Amino acid sequence: MKVICEGIDLSEAVFKVIKACASRTTVPVMECIKISAKNDTVTFTATDGEIAIQKSIKAEVCEEGDICVPGRFFGDFIKKLEGVQITLASENAKLDIIYADSQTSMQILPADDFPKIDVDVNENTVVLNTAEFKRLVSATSFCCASDDSRPILKGCQIIISGGNICVTALDGFRRKERFGYNVFFLYKVAVIEAGSYNRVFHAHKQNSPLYFQLRFAVGGKHLLYFV
Repeated sequence: MKVICEGIDLSEAVFKVIKACASRTTVPVMECIKISAKNDTVTFTATDGEIAIQKSIKAEVCEEGDICVPGRFFGDFIKKLEGVQITLASENAKLDIIYADSQTSMQILPADDFPKIDVDVNENTVVLNTAEFKRLVSATSFCCASDDSRPILKGCQIIISGGNICVTALDGFRRKERFGYNVFFLYKVAVIEAGSYNRVFHAHKQNSPLYFQLRFAVGGKHLLYFV
């Protein structure tokens, strides 16, 4: 793989997806960001097995390919290069980062080891006003259970039908239910673990204005968040 892109675009994309990287895991690839280069687009994907965040940017793709880079180490390094043009070139198990008159190398992992994320989920895609999503998160997630005796209670139940959304959380002692409207979605029921629910909320809180529309999808056992 070989791509050329602007440092600011690369840094912003990595900063957004890195929130989904696992922080404590025995599987090294779960701490990685998958970089896929195809045509004139570079796509960044990260997941911890519960949520997945994906971001694409335009770039000059000299050679197509897929690699996995250590997420936080790569993110910290790229953030220092926002003002320059960057070339990413991979060969075997090494990624060369070329910028200005310098070059840095880091070890990478095979993209085949990265969990498969089903992105063909348009029929299960939610488009929801960000302010409305934040209201639903704040009003319900605190009632989710915190222990593992009944894992299903650690999540918020989301039922979407007819343009309406109902979010319910309970821990066996407390129960909270909130309703939202003007949701573009086919009928769907999902239970999203509260930690993942709040992480999406905080990611959007830091990066988007209140009027922005949030788009996420339920695919299999993953919550895929488009930024």
